[in-house]
Amino acid sequence: METLRKKLEQIEVHLSIKFTDERLVTLPYIIAVWINRVKQGKILEPNFNIDFSDLKETKEYHAVTKVFSELEVIPPKELLFLTLQLLTMNISSSQVLNDNKLSDLKSSLFEMVKIIENISAIDIPNKQELIDKLFLHVKPAYYRIKYNLGLMTSMFIKFDEKLEDLHEIVKVSASPIESLMGCPIPESESTFLTMIVGGWLTQHGVQLNHKKIAAVVCPNGVSVSKLLQVNLKSLFPEFMFLEAMSHREFSNYKGKIDVLFTTQRLPTDIKQYIVPSLINEREQNEIRKTILHEKYGLVPNNVDLNELIQVISKYAEVKDSSGLLKGLSSFFNKNSFVSATNVETNSKLTLKDLVYYETINIRDKVKDWKEALWFASEPLLKNNCIGHNYVEAMIEQYQNDSTYIMLAKNIAIPHSRPENDVYQVGMSFLKLNEPVEFEGGNFVKLICVIAAVDKEQHIRPILQLRRMAESQKDIQKIKDAETKKEIFSVIEKFSK
Repeated sequence: METLRKKLEQIEVHLSIKFTDERLVTLPYIIAVWINRVKQGKILEPNFNIDFSDLKETKEYHAVTKVFSELEVIPPKELLFLTLQLLTMNISSSQVLNDNKLSDLKSSLFEMVKIIENISAIDIPNKQELIDKLFLHVKPAYYRIKYNLGLMTSMFIKFDEKLEDLHEIVKVSASPIESLMGCPIPESESTFLTMIVGGWLTQHGVQLNHKKIAAVVCPNGVSVSKLLQVNLKSLFPEFMFLEAMSHREFSNYKGKIDVLFTTQRLPTDIKQYIVPSLINEREQNEIRKTILHEKYGLVPNNVDLNELIQVISKYAEVKDSSGLLKGLSSFFNKNSFVSATNVETNSKLTLKDLVYYETINIRDKVKDWKEALWFASEPLLKNNCIGHNYVEAMIEQYQNDSTYIMLAKNIAIPHSRPENDVYQVGMSFLKLNEPVEFEGGNFVKLICVIAAVDKEQHIRPILQLRRMAESQKDIQKIKDAETKKEIFSVIEKFSK
Protein backbone atom coordinates (compact mmCIF):
# COMPACT_ATOMS: atom_id res chain seq x y z
CA MET A 1 0.00 0.00 0.00
CA GLU A 2 2.84 2.36 0.83
CA THR A 3 4.34 1.83 -2.65
CA LEU A 4 1.03 2.68 -4.28
CA ARG A 5 0.65 5.78 -2.13
CA LYS A 6 4.06 6.93 -3.28
CA LYS A 7 2.99 6.40 -6.87
CA LEU A 8 -0.05 8.58 -6.25
CA GLU A 9 2.25 11.22 -4.82
CA GLN A 10 4.28 11.00 -8.04
CA ILE A 11 1.08 11.56 -10.01
CA GLU A 12 0.37 14.61 -7.83
CA VAL A 13 3.76 15.99 -8.83
CA HIS A 14 3.18 15.25 -12.53
CA LEU A 15 -0.24 16.91 -12.48
CA SER A 16 0.59 19.72 -10.01
CA ILE A 17 -2.42 18.80 -7.86
CA LYS A 18 -3.27 17.66 -4.34
CA PHE A 19 -5.84 14.90 -3.85
CA THR A 20 -8.09 14.95 -0.78
CA ASP A 21 -6.81 12.94 2.20
CA GLU A 22 -9.88 10.71 2.24
CA ARG A 23 -9.48 9.52 -1.33
CA LEU A 24 -5.70 9.30 -0.99
CA VAL A 25 -6.31 6.69 1.71
CA THR A 26 -8.86 4.63 -0.24
CA LEU A 27 -7.45 4.80 -3.78
CA PRO A 28 -4.36 2.59 -3.16
CA TYR A 29 -6.73 -0.26 -2.23
CA ILE A 30 -8.76 0.33 -5.39
CA ILE A 31 -5.58 0.24 -7.46
CA ALA A 32 -4.38 -2.93 -5.69
CA VAL A 33 -7.64 -4.69 -6.54
CA TRP A 34 -7.33 -3.39 -10.10
CA ILE A 35 -3.79 -4.79 -10.48
CA ASN A 36 -4.87 -8.15 -9.07
CA ARG A 37 -7.82 -8.32 -11.47
CA VAL A 38 -5.63 -7.54 -14.49
CA LYS A 39 -3.01 -10.13 -13.45
CA GLN A 40 -5.78 -12.74 -13.30
CA GLY A 41 -6.58 -11.93 -16.92
CA LYS A 42 -9.99 -10.45 -16.16
CA ILE A 43 -9.73 -7.68 -18.70
CA LEU A 44 -12.44 -5.14 -19.50
CA GLU A 45 -14.54 -6.25 -22.43
CA PRO A 46 -14.67 -4.05 -25.59
CA ASN A 47 -18.40 -3.48 -25.04
CA PHE A 48 -17.79 -1.64 -21.74
CA ASN A 49 -20.16 0.99 -23.18
CA ILE A 50 -17.85 3.97 -22.54
CA ASP A 51 -16.17 6.05 -25.22
CA PHE A 52 -12.60 6.35 -23.96
CA SER A 53 -11.23 8.14 -27.04
CA ASP A 54 -11.18 11.62 -25.53
CA LEU A 55 -9.43 10.41 -22.35
CA LYS A 56 -6.23 9.44 -24.16
CA GLU A 57 -5.15 13.06 -24.40
CA THR A 58 -5.61 13.92 -20.74
CA LYS A 59 -2.66 14.66 -18.47
CA GLU A 60 -4.01 12.03 -16.11
CA TYR A 61 -3.66 9.29 -18.75
CA HIS A 62 -0.08 10.25 -19.55
CA ALA A 63 0.73 10.40 -15.83
CA VAL A 64 -0.69 6.89 -15.32
CA THR A 65 1.32 5.40 -18.21
CA LYS A 66 4.51 7.00 -16.88
CA VAL A 67 4.12 6.21 -13.17
CA PHE A 68 2.98 2.61 -13.75
CA SER A 69 5.38 1.94 -16.63
CA GLU A 70 7.27 -0.76 -14.70
CA LEU A 71 4.16 -2.96 -14.46
CA GLU A 72 3.62 -5.80 -16.89
CA VAL A 73 2.09 -4.92 -20.23
CA ILE A 74 -1.39 -3.60 -19.49
CA PRO A 75 -4.05 -3.15 -22.19
CA PRO A 76 -4.73 0.53 -23.06
CA LYS A 77 -8.34 0.25 -21.92
CA GLU A 78 -7.21 -0.82 -18.46
CA LEU A 79 -4.93 2.21 -18.21
CA LEU A 80 -7.85 4.33 -19.32
CA PHE A 81 -9.98 2.78 -16.59
CA LEU A 82 -7.38 3.83 -14.00
CA THR A 83 -7.36 7.28 -15.61
CA LEU A 84 -11.08 7.52 -14.92
CA GLN A 85 -10.45 6.71 -11.27
CA LEU A 86 -8.08 9.67 -11.07
CA LEU A 87 -10.37 11.99 -12.97
CA THR A 88 -13.25 11.30 -10.59
CA MET A 89 -11.23 12.07 -7.45
CA ASN A 90 -11.97 15.24 -5.52
CA ILE A 91 -9.11 17.74 -5.72
CA SER A 92 -8.41 20.12 -2.86
CA SER A 93 -5.92 22.50 -4.50
CA SER A 94 -4.21 23.07 -7.81
CA GLN A 95 -1.50 25.30 -9.21
CA VAL A 96 -1.64 24.40 -12.89
CA LEU A 97 -4.93 23.42 -14.54
CA ASN A 98 -4.54 24.55 -18.12
CA ASP A 99 -5.68 21.55 -20.17
CA ASN A 100 -6.58 22.68 -23.69
CA LYS A 101 -9.14 19.91 -23.59
CA LEU A 102 -10.96 21.66 -20.74
CA SER A 103 -10.79 25.24 -21.99
CA ASP A 104 -14.41 25.02 -23.11
CA LEU A 105 -15.35 23.98 -19.59
CA LYS A 106 -13.89 27.17 -18.16
CA SER A 107 -15.73 29.19 -20.80
CA SER A 108 -18.96 27.46 -19.81
CA LEU A 109 -18.34 28.29 -16.15
CA PHE A 110 -17.75 31.92 -17.10
CA GLU A 111 -21.12 31.96 -18.93
CA MET A 112 -22.76 30.28 -15.94
CA VAL A 113 -21.50 32.97 -13.55
CA LYS A 114 -22.71 35.69 -15.93
CA ILE A 115 -26.20 34.15 -15.99
CA ILE A 116 -26.24 33.93 -12.17
CA GLU A 117 -25.37 37.63 -12.00
CA ASN A 118 -28.03 38.54 -14.56
CA ILE A 119 -30.85 36.61 -12.88
CA SER A 120 -29.98 37.44 -9.28
CA ALA A 121 -28.96 41.08 -9.91
CA ILE A 122 -25.91 40.37 -7.73
CA ASP A 123 -22.51 41.73 -8.71
CA ILE A 124 -20.29 38.77 -7.84
CA PRO A 125 -16.92 39.90 -6.45
CA ASN A 126 -13.64 38.43 -7.75
CA LYS A 127 -15.44 36.45 -10.46
CA GLN A 128 -12.30 34.85 -11.88
CA GLU A 129 -11.35 33.39 -8.51
CA LEU A 130 -14.86 31.97 -8.14
CA ILE A 131 -14.63 30.46 -11.64
CA ASP A 132 -11.30 28.85 -10.72
CA LYS A 133 -12.88 27.44 -7.56
CA LEU A 134 -15.84 26.07 -9.53
CA PHE A 135 -13.46 24.61 -12.09
CA LEU A 136 -11.63 22.78 -9.32
CA HIS A 137 -14.89 21.02 -8.47
CA VAL A 138 -16.37 20.66 -11.94
CA LYS A 139 -13.31 19.12 -13.59
CA PRO A 140 -13.67 15.77 -11.77
CA ALA A 141 -17.46 16.20 -11.77
CA TYR A 142 -17.37 16.53 -15.57
CA TYR A 143 -16.14 12.96 -15.94
CA ARG A 144 -18.32 11.67 -13.12
CA ILE A 145 -21.37 12.98 -14.96
CA LYS A 146 -20.21 12.22 -18.49
CA TYR A 147 -19.31 8.61 -17.70
CA ASN A 148 -21.82 8.06 -14.88
CA LEU A 149 -19.05 7.17 -12.45
CA GLY A 150 -18.65 7.94 -8.78
CA LEU A 151 -21.60 10.32 -8.69
CA MET A 152 -21.77 12.17 -5.40
CA THR A 153 -24.96 12.02 -3.38
CA SER A 154 -26.76 15.01 -1.89
CA MET A 155 -28.99 12.78 0.23
CA PHE A 156 -27.24 13.79 3.44
CA ILE A 157 -26.30 17.31 2.39
CA LYS A 158 -28.42 20.17 3.66
CA PHE A 159 -27.60 23.78 3.05
CA ASP A 160 -28.92 26.92 4.70
CA GLU A 161 -32.47 27.85 3.74
CA LYS A 162 -31.08 31.15 2.48
CA LEU A 163 -29.49 29.21 -0.39
CA GLU A 164 -32.73 27.62 -1.61
CA ASP A 165 -33.56 30.44 -4.01
CA LEU A 166 -29.93 30.64 -5.12
CA HIS A 167 -30.06 26.90 -5.78
CA GLU A 168 -32.90 27.39 -8.27
CA ILE A 169 -30.88 30.10 -10.01
CA VAL A 170 -27.73 27.97 -10.13
CA LYS A 171 -29.67 25.09 -11.70
CA VAL A 172 -31.05 27.36 -14.41
CA SER A 173 -27.66 29.00 -14.94
CA ALA A 174 -25.89 25.67 -15.42
CA SER A 175 -27.26 25.34 -18.97
CA PRO A 176 -23.88 26.18 -20.64
CA ILE A 177 -22.23 23.28 -18.77
CA GLU A 178 -25.11 20.95 -19.62
CA SER A 179 -24.79 21.91 -23.29
CA LEU A 180 -21.08 21.14 -23.18
CA MET A 181 -21.62 17.76 -21.51
CA GLY A 182 -24.65 16.86 -23.56
CA CYS A 183 -26.59 15.79 -20.48
CA PRO A 184 -28.35 17.37 -17.47
CA ILE A 185 -26.43 17.98 -14.25
CA PRO A 186 -27.72 15.73 -11.44
CA GLU A 187 -29.23 17.33 -8.37
CA SER A 188 -26.31 16.09 -6.29
CA GLU A 189 -23.76 17.98 -8.38
CA SER A 190 -25.84 21.16 -8.66
CA THR A 191 -26.17 21.13 -4.86
CA PHE A 192 -22.40 21.35 -4.55
CA LEU A 193 -22.27 24.14 -7.14
CA THR A 194 -24.81 26.08 -5.09
CA MET A 195 -22.79 25.57 -1.93
CA ILE A 196 -19.65 26.85 -3.65
CA VAL A 197 -21.37 29.94 -5.08
CA GLY A 198 -23.31 30.62 -1.88
CA GLY A 199 -20.22 30.20 0.26
CA TRP A 200 -18.28 32.55 -2.00
CA LEU A 201 -20.95 35.25 -1.77
CA THR A 202 -21.20 34.91 2.01
CA GLN A 203 -17.42 35.00 2.34
CA HIS A 204 -17.34 38.30 0.44
CA GLY A 205 -20.13 39.88 2.46
CA VAL A 206 -22.88 39.59 -0.15
CA GLN A 207 -26.24 39.31 1.58
CA LEU A 208 -28.49 36.59 0.16
CA ASN A 209 -31.92 38.12 0.68
CA HIS A 210 -35.10 36.14 0.30
CA LYS A 211 -36.04 37.62 -3.04
CA LYS A 212 -39.03 36.25 -4.88
CA ILE A 213 -38.21 34.41 -8.12
CA ALA A 214 -40.21 35.86 -11.01
CA ALA A 215 -40.71 34.66 -14.57
CA VAL A 216 -42.04 36.37 -17.67
CA VAL A 217 -43.99 34.20 -20.10
CA CYS A 218 -44.85 35.74 -23.44
CA PRO A 219 -45.72 33.98 -26.72
CA ASN A 220 -45.22 37.03 -28.89
CA GLY A 221 -41.66 36.64 -30.08
CA VAL A 222 -38.22 37.49 -28.76
CA SER A 223 -38.51 41.27 -29.09
CA VAL A 224 -41.69 41.72 -27.07
CA SER A 225 -40.79 39.10 -24.43
CA LYS A 226 -37.32 40.54 -23.87
CA LEU A 227 -38.65 44.11 -23.73
CA LEU A 228 -41.34 43.08 -21.24
CA GLN A 229 -38.76 41.23 -19.12
CA VAL A 230 -36.42 44.25 -19.08
CA ASN A 231 -39.33 46.52 -18.16
CA LEU A 232 -40.51 44.34 -15.27
CA LYS A 233 -36.99 43.77 -14.00
CA SER A 234 -36.53 47.53 -13.85
CA LEU A 235 -39.87 47.97 -12.12
CA PHE A 236 -39.36 45.22 -9.52
CA PRO A 237 -35.78 45.17 -8.20
CA GLU A 238 -37.20 43.19 -5.26
CA PHE A 239 -37.58 40.14 -7.53
CA MET A 240 -35.04 37.86 -9.17
CA PHE A 241 -36.12 37.39 -12.80
CA LEU A 242 -35.46 34.26 -14.81
CA GLU A 243 -34.93 34.60 -18.55
CA ALA A 244 -38.14 35.30 -20.48
CA MET A 245 -39.91 32.11 -21.53
CA SER A 246 -42.29 30.97 -24.23
CA HIS A 247 -45.37 28.95 -23.27
CA ARG A 248 -43.56 25.73 -24.18
CA GLU A 249 -40.44 26.64 -22.20
CA PHE A 250 -42.61 27.46 -19.18
CA SER A 251 -44.46 24.12 -19.46
CA ASN A 252 -41.13 22.26 -19.44
CA TYR A 253 -39.58 24.31 -16.62
CA LYS A 254 -39.43 22.36 -13.34
CA GLY A 255 -37.75 24.94 -11.10
CA LYS A 256 -39.22 27.26 -8.51
CA ILE A 257 -41.24 30.32 -9.55
CA ASP A 258 -42.94 32.57 -6.98
CA VAL A 259 -44.43 35.24 -9.26
CA LEU A 260 -45.49 34.85 -12.87
CA PHE A 261 -46.00 37.72 -15.31
CA THR A 262 -47.78 36.72 -18.48
CA THR A 263 -49.66 38.30 -21.36
CA GLN A 264 -52.17 35.43 -21.39
CA ARG A 265 -53.60 33.45 -18.50
CA LEU A 266 -51.86 30.11 -18.06
CA PRO A 267 -53.06 26.81 -16.51
CA THR A 268 -50.86 26.92 -13.39
CA ASP A 269 -51.20 27.23 -9.62
CA ILE A 270 -48.41 29.85 -9.52
CA LYS A 271 -49.62 33.34 -8.67
CA GLN A 272 -49.84 35.08 -12.03
CA TYR A 273 -50.37 38.65 -13.13
CA ILE A 274 -51.74 39.41 -16.58
CA VAL A 275 -49.85 42.35 -18.05
CA PRO A 276 -49.89 44.02 -21.47
CA SER A 277 -46.76 43.52 -23.59
CA LEU A 278 -46.13 47.25 -23.65
CA ILE A 279 -46.94 49.15 -20.46
CA ASN A 280 -47.31 52.90 -20.11
CA GLU A 281 -46.26 54.91 -17.05
CA ARG A 282 -49.71 54.94 -15.48
CA GLU A 283 -50.00 51.15 -15.83
CA GLN A 284 -46.53 50.57 -14.37
CA ASN A 285 -47.41 52.50 -11.21
CA GLU A 286 -50.65 50.54 -10.80
CA ILE A 287 -48.92 47.19 -11.37
CA ARG A 288 -46.17 47.95 -8.87
CA LYS A 289 -48.63 49.23 -6.28
CA THR A 290 -50.90 46.18 -6.63
CA ILE A 291 -48.16 43.56 -6.49
CA LEU A 292 -46.16 45.08 -3.65
CA HIS A 293 -49.35 45.40 -1.63
CA GLU A 294 -50.28 41.75 -2.24
CA LYS A 295 -46.79 40.34 -1.70
CA TYR A 296 -45.43 42.56 1.05
CA GLY A 297 -48.38 44.57 2.35
CA LEU A 298 -46.69 47.74 1.13
CA VAL A 299 -48.36 50.70 -0.49
CA PRO A 300 -45.73 52.75 -2.36
CA ASN A 301 -46.04 56.50 -2.04
CA ASN A 302 -45.59 58.80 -5.01
CA VAL A 303 -42.61 61.01 -4.23
CA ASP A 304 -41.79 64.16 -6.21
CA LEU A 305 -38.01 63.93 -6.22
CA ASN A 306 -37.49 67.56 -7.28
CA GLU A 307 -39.57 68.72 -4.32
CA LEU A 308 -37.61 66.36 -2.07
CA ILE A 309 -34.32 67.87 -3.26
CA GLN A 310 -35.67 71.35 -2.54
CA VAL A 311 -36.43 70.28 1.03
CA ILE A 312 -32.95 68.78 1.40
CA SER A 313 -31.38 71.99 0.05
CA LYS A 314 -32.95 73.99 2.89
CA TYR A 315 -31.00 72.05 5.48
CA ALA A 316 -27.90 70.82 3.66
CA GLU A 317 -25.56 71.91 0.88
CA VAL A 318 -26.22 69.99 -2.33
CA LYS A 319 -23.03 69.90 -4.41
CA ASP A 320 -24.32 67.64 -7.18
CA SER A 321 -28.08 67.99 -7.65
CA SER A 322 -28.22 65.79 -10.75
CA GLY A 323 -26.25 63.05 -8.99
CA LEU A 324 -28.52 63.32 -5.96
CA LEU A 325 -31.57 63.12 -8.21
CA LYS A 326 -30.22 59.97 -9.82
CA GLY A 327 -29.42 58.43 -6.45
CA LEU A 328 -32.83 59.21 -5.01
CA SER A 329 -34.47 57.93 -8.15
CA SER A 330 -32.68 54.62 -7.75
CA PHE A 331 -33.50 54.51 -4.03
CA PHE A 332 -37.22 55.03 -4.53
CA ASN A 333 -37.30 52.77 -7.59
CA LYS A 334 -38.90 55.51 -9.62
CA ASN A 335 -36.66 55.29 -12.66
CA SER A 336 -38.33 55.50 -16.03
CA PHE A 337 -39.98 52.20 -16.80
CA VAL A 338 -37.36 51.51 -19.37
CA SER A 339 -34.47 53.48 -20.73
CA ALA A 340 -31.47 52.84 -22.88
CA THR A 341 -29.18 53.25 -19.85
CA ASN A 342 -30.54 50.35 -17.84
CA VAL A 343 -30.73 47.74 -20.59
CA GLU A 344 -28.37 44.83 -20.08
CA THR A 345 -26.87 44.38 -23.50
CA ASN A 346 -23.40 44.42 -24.98
CA SER A 347 -24.70 45.56 -28.36
CA LYS A 348 -23.82 49.08 -29.48
CA LEU A 349 -26.37 49.10 -32.31
CA THR A 350 -28.66 52.12 -32.49
CA LEU A 351 -31.93 52.71 -34.32
CA LYS A 352 -30.24 54.49 -37.23
CA ASP A 353 -27.90 51.52 -37.72
CA LEU A 354 -30.90 49.37 -38.62
CA VAL A 355 -33.39 51.90 -40.03
CA TYR A 356 -31.74 53.96 -42.80
CA TYR A 357 -32.40 54.97 -46.41
CA GLU A 358 -32.27 51.43 -47.83
CA THR A 359 -34.58 50.01 -45.17
CA ILE A 360 -37.21 52.79 -45.35
CA ASN A 361 -40.15 52.59 -47.77
CA ILE A 362 -43.01 55.01 -48.51
CA ARG A 363 -46.27 53.91 -50.19
CA ASP A 364 -49.61 55.59 -50.72
CA LYS A 365 -51.76 52.62 -49.73
CA VAL A 366 -52.00 48.84 -49.57
CA LYS A 367 -54.81 46.35 -50.10
CA ASP A 368 -54.79 44.99 -46.54
CA TRP A 369 -52.54 44.47 -43.52
CA LYS A 370 -51.06 41.27 -44.94
CA GLU A 371 -49.87 43.12 -48.03
CA ALA A 372 -48.55 45.84 -45.72
CA LEU A 373 -46.37 43.27 -43.93
CA TRP A 374 -44.95 42.01 -47.21
CA PHE A 375 -44.11 45.54 -48.39
CA ALA A 376 -42.68 46.44 -44.97
CA SER A 377 -40.51 43.31 -45.04
CA GLU A 378 -39.10 43.89 -48.55
CA PRO A 379 -35.82 45.53 -47.41
CA LEU A 380 -35.13 42.71 -44.94
CA LEU A 381 -35.81 40.10 -47.61
CA LYS A 382 -33.60 41.96 -50.08
CA ASN A 383 -30.75 42.27 -47.55
CA ASN A 384 -31.09 38.57 -46.67
CA CYS A 385 -31.90 39.35 -43.04
CA ILE A 386 -34.97 37.09 -43.17
CA GLY A 387 -36.58 34.45 -45.37
CA HIS A 388 -40.12 34.34 -46.72
CA ASN A 389 -41.13 31.98 -43.90
CA TYR A 390 -40.59 34.83 -41.45
CA VAL A 391 -43.23 37.01 -43.14
CA GLU A 392 -45.65 34.09 -43.31
CA ALA A 393 -45.07 33.39 -39.61
CA MET A 394 -45.88 37.02 -38.75
CA ILE A 395 -49.08 36.91 -40.79
CA GLU A 396 -50.18 33.70 -39.09
CA GLN A 397 -49.31 35.17 -35.69
CA TYR A 398 -51.41 38.30 -36.15
CA GLN A 399 -54.52 36.72 -37.67
CA ASN A 400 -56.65 37.37 -34.61
CA ASP A 401 -55.20 40.31 -32.75
CA SER A 402 -52.51 42.90 -33.30
CA THR A 403 -52.93 45.02 -30.18
CA TYR A 404 -49.75 43.78 -28.55
CA ILE A 405 -47.49 44.88 -31.42
CA MET A 406 -48.35 48.59 -31.16
CA LEU A 407 -45.90 51.13 -29.73
CA ALA A 408 -47.81 53.99 -28.12
CA LYS A 409 -50.64 53.32 -30.62
CA ASN A 410 -48.45 54.94 -33.31
CA ILE A 411 -46.06 52.31 -34.72
CA ALA A 412 -46.77 48.65 -35.40
CA ILE A 413 -43.75 46.41 -34.71
CA PRO A 414 -44.57 43.02 -36.27
CA HIS A 415 -41.99 40.31 -35.64
CA SER A 416 -41.66 36.57 -35.03
CA ARG A 417 -39.14 34.18 -33.49
CA PRO A 418 -35.53 33.76 -34.72
CA GLU A 419 -36.12 30.14 -35.69
CA ASN A 420 -38.58 31.30 -38.38
CA ASP A 421 -35.75 32.05 -40.85
CA VAL A 422 -33.94 35.03 -39.32
CA TYR A 423 -30.40 35.22 -40.72
CA GLN A 424 -29.17 38.49 -39.22
CA VAL A 425 -30.50 41.29 -37.03
CA GLY A 426 -32.43 43.99 -38.88
CA MET A 427 -35.31 46.45 -39.02
CA SER A 428 -37.30 47.91 -41.90
CA PHE A 429 -39.68 50.87 -41.82
CA LEU A 430 -42.81 51.44 -43.94
CA LYS A 431 -44.77 54.68 -44.00
CA LEU A 432 -48.26 54.58 -45.53
CA ASN A 433 -50.04 57.75 -46.61
CA GLU A 434 -53.38 56.00 -46.09
CA PRO A 435 -53.78 53.90 -42.94
CA VAL A 436 -54.38 50.17 -43.11
CA GLU A 437 -56.58 48.32 -40.61
CA PHE A 438 -54.97 45.46 -38.69
CA GLU A 439 -56.88 42.68 -36.95
CA GLY A 440 -58.16 44.00 -33.66
CA GLY A 441 -59.27 47.34 -35.10
CA ASN A 442 -55.92 49.18 -35.20
CA PHE A 443 -55.52 51.66 -38.07
CA VAL A 444 -51.82 52.00 -38.82
CA LYS A 445 -49.70 54.29 -40.99
CA LEU A 446 -46.27 53.36 -39.62
CA ILE A 447 -44.88 49.81 -39.56
CA CYS A 448 -41.44 48.71 -38.39
CA VAL A 449 -40.64 45.03 -38.96
CA ILE A 450 -38.10 43.63 -36.50
CA ALA A 451 -35.82 40.65 -37.17
CA ALA A 452 -34.08 39.46 -33.99
CA VAL A 453 -31.36 36.82 -33.97
CA ASP A 454 -31.06 36.75 -30.17
CA LYS A 455 -32.39 38.47 -27.04
CA GLU A 456 -29.88 41.31 -27.00
CA GLN A 457 -28.80 43.07 -30.19
CA HIS A 458 -32.08 44.70 -31.14
CA ILE A 459 -33.13 45.85 -27.67
CA ARG A 460 -31.45 49.28 -27.69
CA PRO A 461 -32.87 50.18 -31.15
CA ILE A 462 -36.37 49.08 -30.14
CA LEU A 463 -36.20 51.19 -26.98
CA GLN A 464 -35.17 54.18 -29.09
CA LEU A 465 -38.05 53.38 -31.44
CA ARG A 466 -40.41 53.36 -28.48
CA ARG A 467 -39.22 56.78 -27.33
CA MET A 468 -39.85 58.05 -30.83
CA ALA A 469 -43.33 56.49 -30.86
CA GLU A 470 -44.20 58.34 -27.66
CA SER A 471 -43.33 61.72 -29.20
CA GLN A 472 -46.53 62.85 -30.97
CA LYS A 473 -44.70 65.81 -32.50
CA ASP A 474 -42.05 63.63 -34.15
CA ILE A 475 -44.57 60.99 -35.19
CA GLN A 476 -46.54 63.70 -36.97
CA LYS A 477 -43.35 64.78 -38.75
CA ILE A 478 -42.92 61.25 -40.07
CA LYS A 479 -46.56 61.02 -41.14
CA ASP A 480 -46.21 64.33 -42.98
CA ALA A 481 -42.86 63.39 -44.54
CA GLU A 482 -42.65 63.01 -48.30
CA THR A 483 -39.08 61.71 -48.55
CA LYS A 484 -36.92 59.08 -46.86
CA LYS A 485 -34.52 61.85 -45.87
CA GLU A 486 -37.20 63.54 -43.76
CA ILE A 487 -38.06 60.27 -42.04
CA PHE A 488 -34.40 59.42 -41.38
CA SER A 489 -33.79 62.82 -39.78
CA VAL A 490 -36.31 61.91 -37.08
CA ILE A 491 -34.84 58.40 -36.76
CA GLU A 492 -31.40 59.94 -36.29
CA LYS A 493 -32.68 62.24 -33.56
CA PHE A 494 -33.68 59.28 -31.37
CA SER A 495 -30.56 57.18 -32.09
CA LYS A 496 -28.57 58.57 -29.16
